[in-house]
Amino acid sequence: MQNKPVNINRIINEIRFKEYYALGLIDEVVLRKFKIKWDYFHYRKSMSMIDSIFTLADKYSLSYDSVNTILFRPMSKSLNPELLPEIPAKCNGREYKFF
Repeated sequence: MQNKPVNINRIINEIRFKEYYALGLIDEVVLRKFKIKWDYFHYRKSMSMIDSIFTLADKYSLSYDSVNTILFRPMSKSLNPELLPEIPAKCNGREYKFF
């Protein structure tokens, strides 16, 4: 079962989002990639795949290959917290707390 994408425009307009953005807690590159995926989802309802990608490339000033990579390449493993190595709680005899 495929999930429907989250409405990014609704989230961006929320007050909390604007606070987090002002504090620098929002990764702008990841946000742009999410916007591109959201736009692609809607463009595909009325355009072909190639036309959708070229439209996005023009809209975001990116090359066709860059948009294609954003849309169809899996996310980097470093962005998936489940794939990160376990951090030891003790190092050199000192105990560390992680949240």
